[in-house]
Amino acid sequence: MTTETIRKRYLIHTILHKFTEKLFFTFGILLIFAKTNSIPTTLLFVLFGVVVNLLLKSVGLPIVTGLFRNFGLVSTMSLGLLIKASSLFGIFILQPDLSYFNSILFLLSGTETIGNVLYVVGANALMFQVIGTSKHSGSSTALITILQIASGLVATAVGIVLALNDAFLYTFLVGVIVLLISTIPLLGIKIFTFQDVSFSKNLRKISLGMFFANVNPEHEYKVTAVPLIILMLSASLETSVWISAAVAATSIVLSFITGKLLDRRSIWVIWTAFFVGTFAWVLYGFAVSPIHFLIPGILIGLSAEVLGIGREAKMSKELYADNNIFGGTLAVEFGRASGKLIGLIILLAAYVLYDTLPQLLLITGGLFLIPITLYSTRRF
Repeated sequence: MTTETIRKRYLIHTILHKFTEKLFFTFGILLIFAKTNSIPTTLLFVLFGVVVNLLLKSVGLPIVTGLFRNFGLVSTMSLGLLIKASSLFGIFILQPDLSYFNSILFLLSGTETIGNVLYVVGANALMFQVIGTSKHSGSSTALITILQIASGLVATAVGIVLALNDAFLYTFLVGVIVLLISTIPLLGIKIFTFQDVSFSKNLRKISLGMFFANVNPEHEYKVTAVPLIILMLSASLETSVWISAAVAATSIVLSFITGKLLDRRSIWVIWTAFFVGTFAWVLYGFAVSPIHFLIPGILIGLSAEVLGIGREAKMSKELYADNNIFGGTLAVEFGRASGKLIGLIILLAAYVLYDTLPQLLLITGGLFLIPITLYSTRRF
């Protein structure tokens, strides 16, 4: 199978998968809150999944790599998607009045995380291969991002329509179906031979800059804290949905432009994104109503897209040049899992101290943009 064929298939897959990812990113936290009616339980649900995620990408690494080596890329990714879809369906049908409701909920969080890890490790390795072999890595990353965002817009629209028709929970069923369909374009893809890897060797092979560029605690601020804070301020799911849609729509144009500029080594775009993003996190801290989250949300979304494009383009070239796609991907995923854990610990500690999620905590989100900015602005 040629590289161009792999690239086309990956683009089709990423459209379908991003649809489901946007559904779960936008509505997942709100669904768990609706199930539990408890912010502490919601945060613990996320924390349980994050801990499982971190363990799988460290001490559980031999199991993960063994599956990829024995069953191959597509088979292992498909297995992960099946486990993830089954877990999400289980959460959908789980009733709060059942005995051991919280125990079952946390167990499903763990199994969903296992499935997601098996999928994401393979998907990121495939993405780095697709971008790394491109002559214009920034434009390739931007094209993938645009397709993902456009698919996310459709997912958001589907969620809105279902919510307006009192069928909001069925967004998860739609997501599960599309999740399974997304495996079809991956059939037959083989991009590299799996080599023996170890947790310590993986970390040593990538640069410190690459590792810390993927430790992003602000991600949990964005997908966990912000939706819950908006919900507490407005008691309106629709408000959070529309804010997410506005952020995604505005990001599409900038993503393509940024890819072109990065291919021309216009590093000033990344620095601009850093300062804009830092300023926007400060604005988040002082928003007094849900509508005031709109402008900072757009700015943070744009900043994240720009910084993400810079990071992915640089990582793809670096990993491909070092012939370290799979091992490097595992190390990068460990960094991302570490960032999620740090973010969740901060949120839980704040909730324990203040008995709520303090909005001013969001101001610190800008500090976590420093490592990714420094890494992305190094010479390509």
